[in-house]
Amino acid sequence: MKYWNKQHKLRKKWHKVELPRTYIRMSAFPELDGWVVRHKFADLKRQLQLLESPGKFYMSIMHKEVYFEKQSDAVYFSLRYL
Repeated sequence: MKYWNKQHKLRKKWHKVELPRTYIRMSAFPELDGWVVRHKFADLKRQLQLLESPGKFYMSIMHKEVYFEKQSDAVYFSLRYL
Protein backbone atom coordinates (compact mmCIF):
# COMPACT_ATOMS: atom_id res chain seq x y z
CA MET A 1 0.00 0.00 0.00
CA LYS A 2 1.26 3.48 -0.77
CA TYR A 3 1.61 6.19 1.90
CA TRP A 4 -0.19 9.31 0.66
CA ASN A 5 0.31 12.66 2.36
CA LYS A 6 -1.00 14.92 -0.40
CA GLN A 7 -4.34 16.55 -1.13
CA HIS A 8 -6.03 16.90 2.25
CA LYS A 9 -9.39 17.63 0.60
CA LEU A 10 -9.27 14.28 -1.20
CA ARG A 11 -8.48 12.39 2.03
CA LYS A 12 -11.61 13.80 3.68
CA LYS A 13 -13.60 11.41 1.46
CA TRP A 14 -11.55 8.41 2.56
CA HIS A 15 -12.41 5.90 5.30
CA LYS A 16 -11.09 6.94 8.72
CA VAL A 17 -10.11 4.47 11.44
CA GLU A 18 -9.28 5.84 14.86
CA LEU A 19 -6.59 4.06 16.80
CA PRO A 20 -7.59 2.90 20.27
CA ARG A 21 -6.87 5.45 22.95
CA THR A 22 -6.36 4.54 26.55
CA TYR A 23 -5.64 7.36 28.93
CA ILE A 24 -3.29 6.46 31.76
CA ARG A 25 -2.19 8.54 34.69
CA MET A 26 1.02 7.56 36.41
CA SER A 27 1.54 9.97 39.27
CA ALA A 28 5.02 8.55 39.96
CA PHE A 29 6.03 9.26 36.34
CA PRO A 30 4.14 12.35 35.11
CA GLU A 31 6.09 12.34 31.82
CA LEU A 32 4.34 9.05 30.95
CA ASP A 33 0.81 10.42 31.44
CA GLY A 34 -1.16 10.46 28.19
CA TRP A 35 -2.35 8.30 25.33
CA VAL A 36 -1.04 4.81 24.72
CA VAL A 37 -1.39 2.83 21.49
CA ARG A 38 -0.58 -0.82 20.81
CA HIS A 39 1.99 -0.31 18.07
CA LYS A 40 4.64 2.31 17.56
CA PHE A 41 3.74 4.77 14.82
CA ALA A 42 6.71 4.00 12.55
CA ASP A 43 6.26 0.23 12.90
CA LEU A 44 2.59 0.40 12.04
CA LYS A 45 3.25 2.66 9.05
CA ARG A 46 5.85 0.21 7.72
CA GLN A 47 3.50 -2.77 8.15
CA LEU A 48 0.84 -0.95 6.13
CA GLN A 49 3.33 -0.11 3.39
CA LEU A 50 4.16 -3.82 3.05
CA LEU A 51 0.53 -4.84 2.46
CA GLU A 52 -0.33 -6.01 -1.04
CA SER A 53 -3.00 -3.49 -1.93
CA PRO A 54 -3.24 -0.93 -4.74
CA GLY A 55 -4.90 1.51 -2.31
CA LYS A 56 -3.37 4.43 -0.45
CA PHE A 57 -3.33 5.35 3.23
CA TYR A 58 -2.43 8.28 5.44
CA MET A 59 -1.55 8.27 9.13
CA SER A 60 -1.60 11.18 11.54
CA ILE A 61 0.47 10.70 14.67
CA MET A 62 -1.00 13.76 16.36
CA HIS A 63 -4.61 12.67 15.91
CA LYS A 64 -3.99 8.90 16.05
CA GLU A 65 -6.04 8.27 12.94
CA VAL A 66 -5.47 6.25 9.78
CA TYR A 67 -7.23 7.15 6.54
CA PHE A 68 -7.71 4.53 3.81
CA GLU A 69 -8.64 5.13 0.22
CA LYS A 70 -10.43 1.76 0.01
CA GLN A 71 -13.00 0.59 2.52
CA SER A 72 -11.72 -3.00 2.30
CA ASP A 73 -8.28 -1.84 3.51
CA ALA A 74 -9.90 -0.03 6.45
CA VAL A 75 -11.84 -3.16 7.41
CA TYR A 76 -8.73 -5.35 7.12
CA PHE A 77 -6.74 -2.91 9.26
CA SER A 78 -9.44 -2.81 11.93
CA LEU A 79 -9.64 -6.60 12.13
CA ARG A 80 -5.88 -7.15 12.05
CA TYR A 81 -4.46 -4.38 14.23
CA LEU A 82 -7.15 -3.19 16.64
